[in-house]
Amino acid sequence: MDDWWSSSSDSFSLSAEIHEVMKAKEASLRAWVGQSPQLNMRRYLVDWLINISDNIFHFDPPTIHLAIYLLDNFMDRYEIQDKTIYLIALISLLIAVKMEEDSKVPKISELNRCVDNRFELKEYLHIELILLRSFCFDLVIPTAAHFIDYYETIALSADDLLKYKGYGDSCSDPSILYKKARLTVKKHIHYFLEISLQHLPFRKFLGSQVAASCAAASRMCLDLKPCWSTALKKRTGWVWQDIEECVHMLIGFYNEDMEAERERQALIHEEKFSVVRDS
Repeated sequence: MDDWWSSSSDSFSLSAEIHEVMKAKEASLRAWVGQSPQLNMRRYLVDWLINISDNIFHFDPPTIHLAIYLLDNFMDRYEIQDKTIYLIALISLLIAVKMEEDSKVPKISELNRCVDNRFELKEYLHIELILLRSFCFDLVIPTAAHFIDYYETIALSADDLLKYKGYGDSCSDPSILYKKARLTVKKHIHYFLEISLQHLPFRKFLGSQVAASCAAASRMCLDLKPCWSTALKKRTGWVWQDIEECVHMLIGFYNEDMEAERERQALIHEEKFSVVRDS
């Protein structure tokens, strides 16, 4: 359903009902164990699929999140030969886009070019059937990316404008300031959403927990207090204790990224200074 998360007066009740159905669905999913022999390859496979999804096919976040979910859970159930793992990853992406964006489904030949035409058509068809059967053809699976838009709509309130420090003084129009703030919050939320996809420890949380944690972590980074607002608590159904661990994990990875960026900038500055000094 397009824009099911809309909070307009005529659709809010339906949105809330859909949200509850999605949370019930995620709670019924098979628990992830983390026993795949290929776990050491997971980060590379995730980054590879994100790159393919973003830069070649331009899929939306729910597609890549569903693809990674399918890949993770299939790897968790079966021992897969290393030479086949890329085929499994591509088929996971193919199934995900069929579920999420049927107007963008790529040809198998297009997928095969991503691995230098390594596999035959019959291999794609065979593995796709195996994956479908392994999930009993039940592929309506809510991930963090399926919850995030619903939570994002209330991640920032008009009252937060008084607290937010990221604007500058060039604009005094409240509506423009609010739009700018919303864009900044959205950027942080989707940054954290990708972090949660890349790092294995987040698999122990439910998708709605991760999405809620992305909203809270974004507010925390932007110094919006409280980071877990009453509106978010009511909409998500999660209290702070339910998401605290996940939020702190996200902030930990954020701090690591910020430190790496500071080191990178310091190195660039030192190299520029060295060039000037030696000239």
